[in-house]
Amino acid sequence: MFGNTTELTQSGPIARSTRSGRRLLPPIQPVELWRYHVAGEVRSAPAVVGGVLSVGGGDGGVYVLDAATGAERWRFQAASPVSSSPAVAKGLVYVGSDDGALYALDALSGDERWRFVLEGGVGYGPVVTSGVAYLSTIFGIVYAIGGSAAPAATPGAIPTAAAGALTARAEWRRR
Repeated sequence: MFGNTTELTQSGPIARSTRSGRRLLPPIQPVELWRYHVAGEVRSAPAVVGGVLSVGGGDGGVYVLDAATGAERWRFQAASPVSSSPAVAKGLVYVGSDDGALYALDALSGDERWRFVLEGGVGYGPVVTSGVAYLSTIFGIVYAIGGSAAPAATPGAIPTAAAGALTARAEWRRR
């Protein structure tokens, strides 16, 4: 054999082979660190950024927890189930709900910064890069939604705070 190799089983690695010989590895015993129950089924994969876990629930809840302890930091209630996985970028948690709304929530407080209503429930996404959220709906539409600091509402956006709050606009969509 050349280089280092590891022998694997279903329960994990059992031995490591190196040029100097073979040595057994201690067994890996996973330990539950914490658990948190949401008021409904979890339909999305969690996002973990900066020690904070965000996940959507079938009850319409967006749950933000301390990743180390499982303690709830805040909770937001969307109008319908949140089936898409959240994305976290530049101080915002982005989640899509089954009723077709994309929410941008303040990552520290959970306050709704803006909401954008799409055609159809959110299927996958959002994925956020360079200030643009990319996502798709169950109707086969792909969206790119960008934010701005303009105080006036733009078509399709529902401002949720005072003047100067973030609003959203559709950068493009493909039908």
